[in-house]
Amino acid sequence: MTAQVATLELSHALALELHGLFRALDLRIQTPELVRDKLEAATRRLDEWLAADWSLVPDSVSESIERVAEMLRSWAAIDPHDVSRWAELEAQLRETYAGLSTALRRERVRVPELRPANLTRSAFHASAAVVCLGLIVALDSQQLPWAAGAFAAWAWTMEGLRRISSRANAAMMTFFRPIAHEQERDRVNSATWYMTALVLLALTFSPLLCATAVAVLGFADPLAGLVGRRMGRIRLINGRSLEGTLTFVIVGTLAARAAMLLCETTAGPSTLWGTAFVAALTGGLAELFSRRIDDNLSIPLTAAAAAAAALLLGGASPWG
Repeated sequence: MTAQVATLELSHALALELHGLFRALDLRIQTPELVRDKLEAATRRLDEWLAADWSLVPDSVSESIERVAEMLRSWAAIDPHDVSRWAELEAQLRETYAGLSTALRRERVRVPELRPANLTRSAFHASAAVVCLGLIVALDSQQLPWAAGAFAAWAWTMEGLRRISSRANAAMMTFFRPIAHEQERDRVNSATWYMTALVLLALTFSPLLCATAVAVLGFADPLAGLVGRRMGRIRLINGRSLEGTLTFVIVGTLAARAAMLLCETTAGPSTLWGTAFVAALTGGLAELFSRRIDDNLSIPLTAAAAAAAALLLGGASPWG
């Protein structure tokens, strides 16, 4: 058992090296030398794994490692200055890492997710928020839960179909490839959690809380991700950066305050600004610490709860 634990720890270390290599490839501002160093570090870690006693390691992990080894050997002679080949290596790395991370999670080994820069996904994220804000304005507090529930029911039906049929799963991942993360192939996707959060928000029967939470999630989250990937230098936890988190709070405050203009409320401007800041800050902390819970669920719910508390402390009602 000790040998198995030690080898799983080596597998975890290898996954971290691959994650670092992916970040170096995904961020085009990185230098070719860094790509080369990350590739060499991953290869060295692989050699350590192959030299260990891995006979007790589950087959799913060892098979995933073999695919990683095959990939790294094929790219051993890559010229890191040939930036035109980075996209090809990145695509192969994304696929092999997804298999390794899935196998390790089954063994309760936590590894970071790959979150590649995806402008299309970010734009979709913000567009969904605009649509949701439109529904909040167009529907009354009694109609909104039914509309949100319909979207959530559709999303969970698709999730069930993906679990029943591998062909349906493959077809959906192909259709949503421009906005899907590879790890969502074997997990509940973020959009489903988004729809679930909307149902819970709608059940508060408060347009103000719904609009605040949707704005924080829809605009702060994608912009924080873009800034964190491109300019993040001070690392925090769970793959987040200080730069990304600060962006989240600033953008979230502005977005939440703007969304509040769509709703009727008796709260004064200072109370609303304070509420927007508290919602954005709490949402940013939820994103920072979310690991087992998808942040598309944790961010809006914590932001709404914080907004409700801030309004009540400010002497205003969350229900208008």
